[in-house]
Amino acid sequence: MGQHTEAVHTWEDGLKFLESTVERVNELEDHKLIDWINISLQTARLAYRQGTDGPGVAHKQNQVCYTMLKMTDTEQDEWKTEQFQRAIKHFNGALENIPASHTGIKQSIQLPLARVLFALKHYDETVKIYEDGFSVSSMSKLFQMTLLLPYRSVDYTKLRRYNDGDPQWLYNVAECLWQHDKKEQASRVCG
Repeated sequence: MGQHTEAVHTWEDGLKFLESTVERVNELEDHKLIDWINISLQTARLAYRQGTDGPGVAHKQNQVCYTMLKMTDTEQDEWKTEQFQRAIKHFNGALENIPASHTGIKQSIQLPLARVLFALKHYDETVKIYEDGFSVSSMSKLFQMTLLLPYRSVDYTKLRRYNDGDPQWLYNVAECLWQHDKKEQASRVCG
């Protein structure tokens, strides 16, 4: 736990140093902005990994080390939530500072962000990311595929492939849509 936590703090200190040279991040010179985005992404990925692994797991030289913890299950869950929140903060920071014309880069960052939101059970936000990523475009016919979803709230059946090699992505989408439908049904019954 110590090395990874120290790494995250070191990356965050690097971000603060870059930010201290200007009033706003978008005022950084191009090469410094690229460094800032890369550091943000590295920090977000590391924080997400910590959140999924838990506080007693460390990765050293292609080995996984497990440490006995004195934390209760509640404390471990809080710690994981903190790591996920940290990852969301850094993913969003990187997304905000990437120019709008670089949609491919933004989409490659949104999928890990969707995973973090899914892990925190923020299904509405995750559904929005997946819906944005799945919007069908005539420019990307190469990436299109047809899916028949059992969900009536989704108006389309053609989804653009939004997968970076993770086989879990479709299950996450289905779970998010199911949670989204459950929430809509509950609001209709209560309202």
